[in-house]
Amino acid sequence: MAVPNGSEEPQCRRACGDSWRRHCAAIALLVCVAGFYVTTIRQGNTWGDDFALYILHAQNIATGKPYADTGYIYNPADPIYGPPTYPPIFPLLLVPVCHFAGLNLWAMKCEQVVFFVLALLMIYLYLLQCTTVVNASLVIAVLGFNPNFWAAKDNILSDLPFLFFFWMAAWLASRQSRHWSRAALLGSVFYLAAGTRTIGITIVAGFLLYELLTRRKLTAFALIVTATCIGLLALQSRSIPSSQGSYFDSFRPTLASVVGNTVSYTRALLTFWMGNSKSALAFTIVAITSVLAVVGLYAHAKRGLALLEITLALYLCGVIIWPARQGLRLLYPVIPFYVYLIVTGLALLASHFSTPYLRAVGTAALLLIVSAGYAGGYRSSNLRVIAETDGLASFNDLCRRVQTITHDDDVFLCRRPRALTLFARRPAAVYDAAKSADWWRFAEKIHASYLLCNRREAQDAEFLLPFIDESKPNLELVYQNIDFDLYRIRSYDLALVNRNP
Repeated sequence: MAVPNGSEEPQCRRACGDSWRRHCAAIALLVCVAGFYVTTIRQGNTWGDDFALYILHAQNIATGKPYADTGYIYNPADPIYGPPTYPPIFPLLLVPVCHFAGLNLWAMKCEQVVFFVLALLMIYLYLLQCTTVVNASLVIAVLGFNPNFWAAKDNILSDLPFLFFFWMAAWLASRQSRHWSRAALLGSVFYLAAGTRTIGITIVAGFLLYELLTRRKLTAFALIVTATCIGLLALQSRSIPSSQGSYFDSFRPTLASVVGNTVSYTRALLTFWMGNSKSALAFTIVAITSVLAVVGLYAHAKRGLALLEITLALYLCGVIIWPARQGLRLLYPVIPFYVYLIVTGLALLASHFSTPYLRAVGTAALLLIVSAGYAGGYRSSNLRVIAETDGLASFNDLCRRVQTITHDDDVFLCRRPRALTLFARRPAAVYDAAKSADWWRFAEKIHASYLLCNRREAQDAEFLLPFIDESKPNLELVYQNIDFDLYRIRSYDLALVNRNP
């Protein structure tokens, strides 16, 4: 490589400086998003206790215990509630916090912020290949300050790390180099996505389909990428012993579930702007953004089919086919492309204005409307404490009481067993709202000692309270507070229940 002479060196420095100045707005946006998110981290976690199982896995890795030995007992009668183990990449990411800080939920939420900011960076780098710096910056601004992503940072889940790995894979795959070392790197990132969320395997499928469509064969590059990803997945499978139950226990798609999911996820995508609000402003935002997205899709289609579009299509198919609905969180990888289409549509329409002033006014008007929607979303959010699980005083009192009056090996039945296992350190299983005979049969099978009722839970109020009332001969109330009732199971004998007048 030639060394620049004295006259060329200042030109190189100027070019480098100009390049950095082009990205100053994006860098400033990323810093602002990180600062805003970290300073607004809230105490508490939602009743959806997926987060607890991820943390239990991370604690096991940090302490050298078997990965699946979490204390959560899988109930085959309710497979949708959750499998006995989750993919290992996200728990591995939590291990440093568990090792150095213990059960520090604030530090874990800070880690979520880091991955979201990194995801925004990957989205920005990818979009620079499709659009201008201004438009790419506008996309990450719309994403970064959205109330849904802001709320996601308070959930210690795999959603934001998966978003990062998904778009990192998209960016790396879009690079021109096809050296074997880049193939190994790309295959490793594909694995990180699939090892974070199982549906990430659609990235590999999209890559192979794109290679076949564009090159009519599987090249050595594609084979190295695939072999690297599959090899790492096989190593993961051997490292984590298989246990009873998996995601596929609940994989029973029907035509009705596919149609219902299509409608449900379409509605979920529209709530991105203003939550579940049905105000005139919400309908206005949805109408404007929908029109702009269609225009943007028309403009983008002229570029031809790319790997990202194929991967997103396969990912969406996987989401829709999967029977269990997860709301907007499963659409996180799709949302950046959706926002990009809206910005592209706006740019195309603005290009028809005769002066830059009118184009700027159109962009400012859209941002003003979106900001008004975001303000409504933040107003409807609890900005201080999530009054669920560890953010609820009555739950914390319950956990302390459980640790005092029960033994380490006592087994609990409740609606949120993973949260109870994490905070009270007791093995627990989810109950199934089934017939009495099936209920008691499962309780006896796992040697359940206690039954916990949360009067804040809709299913507990609908099913468990009447069930407890008819099962009084078998149960003994041992603790009660404003929200929770804890019963000791005295007998599994169904005959006692049937004789209850």
